[in-house]
Amino acid sequence: MVTQHATKWYRFDRLDKYNAPIKVVIGERGNGKSYAAKERVLNKYAKDKGKFLYLRRTHKQIKRQNMRKVFEDIYDKCYDILGGFVQYSSDLGFYYTNGEDETPINIGFATSLEDTFDIKSIPWNDITTIWFEEFLEYGNDMQDEIARFLNIVSTVVRKRENVEILMLANTVTRYSIYFKLLGIDPTKLKQGEIGYIKHENGAIVTVEYCSTINIVNGEKAKNKYLGFDNNATTEMILYGAWEYDTVNISDIDTIGWNCKRYLIPVYLTALSEVFEMSLYEGDDPILFVRKINTQNGIVRKEIEYNLSYDDSLHLYTSKGEIVPMYGRVSKFMGEHICRYMDIVTECLRCKRVVYDKMDTGSDFKKIYDKVR
Repeated sequence: MVTQHATKWYRFDRLDKYNAPIKVVIGERGNGKSYAAKERVLNKYAKDKGKFLYLRRTHKQIKRQNMRKVFEDIYDKCYDILGGFVQYSSDLGFYYTNGEDETPINIGFATSLEDTFDIKSIPWNDITTIWFEEFLEYGNDMQDEIARFLNIVSTVVRKRENVEILMLANTVTRYSIYFKLLGIDPTKLKQGEIGYIKHENGAIVTVEYCSTINIVNGEKAKNKYLGFDNNATTEMILYGAWEYDTVNISDIDTIGWNCKRYLIPVYLTALSEVFEMSLYEGDDPILFVRKINTQNGIVRKEIEYNLSYDDSLHLYTSKGEIVPMYGRVSKFMGEHICRYMDIVTECLRCKRVVYDKMDTGSDFKKIYDKVR
């Protein structure tokens, strides 16, 4: 990892030094990531007529009224670089008009992962940049999302080696199928650092977790509209911290961590972290969740299954026997396990859960949604 201080607004200068075709940028909202991408595609077209593909996850995100606003905040740059303002239409894509005869000149296109199969036969040999905006988002992954993304990349790149992929996102979640694909461990990447990943089959990725522009001389900048104390969304928007949900870390019905409860014989694992679940029975069950250290993957003898989000951690008993790993709750795991997990699900639905820490709760909820 390489650590340096960021400039006021984000630019790709540091990532460019690594000459990697896939550049990933994550950080706070409004730090200049998207502006830098716009500036980049404009300069590339002005230099060698290389066009770009603007990519989003869903079709509704690339509706015409949204696309017409993409370059609004960089109109002056558009005119300085191209001699005209960038506009958008469904037929022409992104274009500007020649000042002499008002001829529309195309410089880019827009598509979404949901439109993957509509574009496979289109030869886009003049595209030299795939600009994937907001690749991290709230909510669940769509079916075959990674396959859709790779098919778009394949359609554009084909056998060329002059295509650059820019992937930009706010720090809304560490749990993303894209991190797994790219080989990025978000738990190890710190703000201000750059990671370099070279895959055995040839893919080369650089990732930058941007230093915040809102901390000056060690002091957080104040914001009269968003500067609320102890709010995870504010921390993400203003300072680039990973966002977490506000969850209960005290007690429920005056029942806290010192109560008598039984261990659910299933560990939930993700990003090499282990979540232990236990239940207070009573007439009104309460779920307790904490992160634990399994001491090199050796688990308690009561643990029967590893419910794994990403296959990142294999668990073993003290006798060296492997704990069966499942990516989803399954009837194969047995009726008693399914019954336990039904209670867990109901406790989550009814908000009868106590966590050891705020980030434990936020992470657990995101992971459980994906494995249930």
